[in-house]
Amino acid sequence: MNCRALPAAVVFDMDGVITNTASVHARAWKKLFDAALAHYAPDAAEFDVDTDYPEHVDGKPRLDGVISFLASRGVELAQEDVVKLGDQKQGYFLEALEADGVEVFDDAVRLLERAAEAGIPRALVTSSRNARAVLDKAELTQLFDVLVDGNDVENENIAGKPAPDPFLLAARRLGVDPAKCAGFEDARSGVEALSKAKFGLIVGVDRSEEGDEVADALLDAGADRTLRSIAEIDWGIGWSDKSKVRQVDVFGVDGWSPKHLSDRETLFGTANGYWGTRASLPGTKDDGQNYPGTYVAGIFNRVYTENIDLESEHVPNVFDWTYLRIVDEQGRQVLPFTDEVLDFRREIDLGDGISVTHMRVRDTDGRITRVSVNQLTSLTDRHVAGMKVTVEPENWSGEVTIESAINPHVRNRNVADDRMLDTRHFDTPRGKHVDARTALVSAETRQSRVTVAVATQTTCVAGAVSGEGGEMLDSELVGHRFRAHAADGQPASFEKLATCYTSRDRAVSTPEDQALWKLGRLGSFDELAQKHADAWTDWWRVFDINLGGTRLEELAMQVNIFHVLQAVALVGEDLDVGLPARGITGEGYRGHIFWDEVYVYPLLTTHQPELTKALLRYRHRRLEASREIAQADGFRGALFAWQSGSTGREETPYKLYNPRTESWMPDNSHNQRHVALEVAYSAWRLFQYTGDRDFLRDTGAELMIETARAFSSMAQRGENGRYSIEHVMGPDEFHDGYPDNPGSGLKDNAYNNVMASWVLRRAARVFDHIDELESVALRRRLAVTDEELALFDDVSRNLTLHFHADGVLSQFDGYEQLKEFDWEGYREKYGNIGRLDLILASEGDQTNRYKLSKQADTLMLFYLFNPEELDETLAHMGYELSREDAQKTVDYYRARTSDGSTLSQFVHSWAISQFDLDEGYELYRQALEADLDNDKGSSTSEGVHCGVMGGTADMVMRCFGGLAVRGDTLCFDPRLPEAVDHITFVVRFRGAPVHFHFDGSSTTLSMPRSFAGPVDVEVAGEHGVLRSGEELKF
Repeated sequence: MNCRALPAAVVFDMDGVITNTASVHARAWKKLFDAALAHYAPDAAEFDVDTDYPEHVDGKPRLDGVISFLASRGVELAQEDVVKLGDQKQGYFLEALEADGVEVFDDAVRLLERAAEAGIPRALVTSSRNARAVLDKAELTQLFDVLVDGNDVENENIAGKPAPDPFLLAARRLGVDPAKCAGFEDARSGVEALSKAKFGLIVGVDRSEEGDEVADALLDAGADRTLRSIAEIDWGIGWSDKSKVRQVDVFGVDGWSPKHLSDRETLFGTANGYWGTRASLPGTKDDGQNYPGTYVAGIFNRVYTENIDLESEHVPNVFDWTYLRIVDEQGRQVLPFTDEVLDFRREIDLGDGISVTHMRVRDTDGRITRVSVNQLTSLTDRHVAGMKVTVEPENWSGEVTIESAINPHVRNRNVADDRMLDTRHFDTPRGKHVDARTALVSAETRQSRVTVAVATQTTCVAGAVSGEGGEMLDSELVGHRFRAHAADGQPASFEKLATCYTSRDRAVSTPEDQALWKLGRLGSFDELAQKHADAWTDWWRVFDINLGGTRLEELAMQVNIFHVLQAVALVGEDLDVGLPARGITGEGYRGHIFWDEVYVYPLLTTHQPELTKALLRYRHRRLEASREIAQADGFRGALFAWQSGSTGREETPYKLYNPRTESWMPDNSHNQRHVALEVAYSAWRLFQYTGDRDFLRDTGAELMIETARAFSSMAQRGENGRYSIEHVMGPDEFHDGYPDNPGSGLKDNAYNNVMASWVLRRAARVFDHIDELESVALRRRLAVTDEELALFDDVSRNLTLHFHADGVLSQFDGYEQLKEFDWEGYREKYGNIGRLDLILASEGDQTNRYKLSKQADTLMLFYLFNPEELDETLAHMGYELSREDAQKTVDYYRARTSDGSTLSQFVHSWAISQFDLDEGYELYRQALEADLDNDKGSSTSEGVHCGVMGGTADMVMRCFGGLAVRGDTLCFDPRLPEAVDHITFVVRFRGAPVHFHFDGSSTTLSMPRSFAGPVDVEVAGEHGVLRSGEELKF
């Protein structure tokens, strides 16, 4: 609901919104309950203002508050005694009110006055029976048309908050539809009541001075917005139709916060798998606070920084197509604004994929202007993006000038450590004013010689003085100036469409010509937005995962899925790109492809396996470079780079910058050769879910064979007949060698060896799943002999694992001999110890000396394999890990991990959940918000973390739902933590869409009409056959 018109009415809670009588009430309640407990329960804990007041009495009718608190102390009284206590509390309150008076919130009074001036009806809804006395004392009675208080609740015989009845009563007395009303509440119970009453705009008022706990609770209860000051709220922002059940929610953040500008540019950025753009304010440049950025997936450029002696490859920041500056007729800048911010909100309706920024600003002359920016990167045409900007004065009118341009002078400065490198990636750009509305910029990357062309077309769709634009003569910008007239109720509106092509694209003569050709065939922004929204609707039907937790938990998971899809949605076989660990709205990890894909593939494989196929083909195309990596280390087969970019060669820098010492230190993470294992693992999982033998023949088998060759040649047989693998690293970057030989790698890392065994075992049998004639041809092409397959099997059975004396699976040979680390001392000294490698290096020490980890290493096995599969794999290797020892292993490493990676808490939550679902869920909650709460130290400003985003969605399916494939059977073994009441998801198995729902006691499987199937299913050991159009209950 877009409510640019004024609300039909506004309804306010009293205490905490209009007045601050909370302290008066709290003192009265404490006086009452301390005396009552002394009489009824002398051993019970006394009333605590900080915890008991919000939990038991705030926002509730007086008698309900008495009952709720006393029940928390095990006291149950007769109704007449409850009434007596309620009367006593009333007396205490009136005494204090008369003595101390009433504190009034100035911002609320200003809003009331604004509403009165605009003729908007106003109501007060409060559980207090003292409302009239309080309003009279504060001299505010005249500002309200209707009052509903605790007396009305009793007289009308209706339920109090959190029931909706008081708010519905106020709406009836005002004669308005609740859906057209705005409601303001500071208490969770009040927000819940407004939500149930289906108010169109629910504003949670957060009077806390810092932190997001109150705001999060109000959002979780149903608030559309949360504000600390409500004086200058923009009435048009945040409305929603509560009568409709939404499949996905709106993700929004209120308030102007320069501190969070960069991470919100990432979070509200838009992408489609081909290119992506950060949600910077139009008209800004890189100034240390704002950072416009546009990136094309798969485009890389290498630079050499002479003073550091370092060659590095980066995804280049492409020309900024979003530049759009607005000034009024007096030359004052409206966008980007330089004036006082009255209201500011960013939001993405996840259902339509459009990023929106709302601003309400006031200049030094008191003139107020509203500006909105809508931005999208098309999900129906990979080469297209667009933006629509609307300017509406509130108390002035006049002409505005719009400068719409492409800024070609961009550099890579998103990541602080990379700013000391050469940041220029393009040759001198070529700019062209094609016509009065169209601009074009193109250039070649300096080393890789890729031509990138970006074209824009700007149109004034409302308020135009002239439909033609004049060329901008600014030497740094390529674009046009337009003039428009704007007034209150008569906004000026501009749309800007953009296209991007590169010399890597197919069916292209020149990128410049193609960009202009595409641009000339686009419709309006609104038409583009509608098609884009329809496409998102289709995607959400496929990726329908519902976590029956709190509203914020569900929203966080939807945001995570949304960003994963933005990074890959339009990736196809014709697009040679991998899965960047940080998506395509930032420069984190220089745009490289890491092992993070292993966390994302389960989500894609079970919903849209064609995406996994396309991304794995990125790896397959780089097998030659990967073979060279293996050969350089003296091995057969292929080893994928730890950081991969354009060619697949190793792009990991050999040194990293330590800001604590302001110097460079060795980076040996290229020894993380396990990337090949994860690629092979993902290829086999794809085959399990799809049964796609063509993929296995053309891509998957070769990935598995070459990985098996590498690790079988790395394995050396010892005197005991078992094989060992040396000079490798596990996922834990804090151990790149032994204390006396750092950087040399480790021996018998458990993660590497178990994964290698699993891959080798399947590689030895992979040809059994390919038609005989094709299998013979493939074996000939890959030169695979029977002896080699027998070696794969032998090594898989005899790789070495080490165990501590108490049965804990050792991270690597010799781990048990390392020193214990002083966790408490370092946390006290440094606070955040996620990067202990940097901290210890600054002290002249090294992480290799200690029993510590940056992130999950051995415990990754508990994530990649369910308990049955892990036990079976260990048994194949000749080992056993009892459930007791497995739990000891989880507890052991969890206590020795710094969580220096966003992936760490998520993997630990999964491992812990195998033994304690509720404890694991607490960590899962934190992992869900890894990118949403940047105050926790996440580097979201440099891009989203695709791994944890995909993994948290996968956890709903494989951990809580127990999803697995055994042979040709789709299996479920669901379990729910206490905080979750149900889970729902769709999984595509061998082409059949299987809908799963579990409510904690029963499971329902169904399949809509499909030409695939039937599907053999198993739920908690019970078998069945699911056919098209049928439903099964277990």
